[in-house]
Amino acid sequence: MGKIPCIAVFDIGRTNKKFLLFNTRYQPVFQASEAIPDIEDEDGEPCEDIHAITRWMKDVWQQAEQLQDVRILALNFSAHGAGLVHLDEAGKIVGHLYSYIKPFPDRLRQQFFDTYGPEAELCLSTASPYLGMLNSGLQLYWLKYARPELFHRIACSLHLPQYCAYVFTGRMCSEYTSIGCHTMMWDYERKDYHHWLKAEGLERLLAPVVTSKWFGYTRYQDGMIPVGTGLHDSSAALLAYLSADTEPFLLLSTGTWGITLNPFTENLLTPEELANDCLLYMLPSGQPVKASRYFLGYFHDEQLKRISAHFHLQTHEIFQRTASYIALHNDWINNQAEADFVRNPDMLARYETAEQAYLACLRPLVAAQVKAIRLAAEHKPLNCKLYVDGGFTRNEAFMQLLQHLLPEARISTSQLSEGSLLGVALYLDAFAESQQHCRA
Repeated sequence: MGKIPCIAVFDIGRTNKKFLLFNTRYQPVFQASEAIPDIEDEDGEPCEDIHAITRWMKDVWQQAEQLQDVRILALNFSAHGAGLVHLDEAGKIVGHLYSYIKPFPDRLRQQFFDTYGPEAELCLSTASPYLGMLNSGLQLYWLKYARPELFHRIACSLHLPQYCAYVFTGRMCSEYTSIGCHTMMWDYERKDYHHWLKAEGLERLLAPVVTSKWFGYTRYQDGMIPVGTGLHDSSAALLAYLSADTEPFLLLSTGTWGITLNPFTENLLTPEELANDCLLYMLPSGQPVKASRYFLGYFHDEQLKRISAHFHLQTHEIFQRTASYIALHNDWINNQAEADFVRNPDMLARYETAEQAYLACLRPLVAAQVKAIRLAAEHKPLNCKLYVDGGFTRNEAFMQLLQHLLPEARISTSQLSEGSLLGVALYLDAFAESQQHCRA
């Protein structure tokens, strides 16, 4: 029996790092994952350990090379947005992979908008709300003015997906899905880097924009295989669904963020949408995608920690008790929470059981997520499909509340699994193109 042809994909999420091999039916045949602990940057703020991430990717790749029953045809990457890796002239890492929740100094915000504002106009033209370090363009601005010695050592800054590709190819590029994910770098009307970025001399730090699927090769066993440019993870997940469904739909990608993507929008951002935390992403072609964001996973996990501590239970025990509770109480979804302890922390003590407290915390979180979904839909009737992707698809209480609050939507979670990884694998189309691209 011959070896199984496969596409290899790394997915570097904020919490979990994954590696999958997909066969010709785009089914996983091998996988590895790792939760790499944070380290501290020079300010004592937590950040991802980019050196450990790099070592893990190389180690996993060596393991994949030892697999005897597969033949890898191509390699690609997805990674979270708002991550920049800075390299010096020798291609070595400078500084850290700074966290997008690291505080952005108020004085620099004031300086920035005094120079390039008004804020509302700049945010509208770049299709991104002001988000501090979550605007990766502002990370470069921060480095220039808050870390000048470090800044002057930087020769190139790569978005995280493109850094992953660089690790394996030694080649540097920029790519639209990364440029377009709330970076505040891109002028959507002019379809070019924004004036402020050029005026600050920051454009020179960014590698050339590449629109092809492929960008370089990496060694695999005794030959070379093609490597993709890497894609922003939420945009990558969207590509998987676009390949499977030509009818209009929305995609809710869940994880640390609940991001709703509308690839069928015909309009750029409005001031009202911008004020409500909407933004534009981009497809690999540069086509805009309207999106709304809600810090779903972060808020959820913060409340879960409080409930765990209060009731002296592990999180998996809370999930088990909640699953049993909603299975036994068919009318639970119609019950109104006595109090919203998310906004009123002292009210947690009112709840007798962990499952009651968990459902009470979940209700306002789902309601806020539904509000964000309706914004991405441009307030049109949600009588279309709503695909839900990511970790919250395994949360039955979340999914039931979501359907309850969106009765008109056709919610689906079963179409595709591992959306981000599958999207970058499908995008390469390596099985159809293997004869053209592979080098024996």
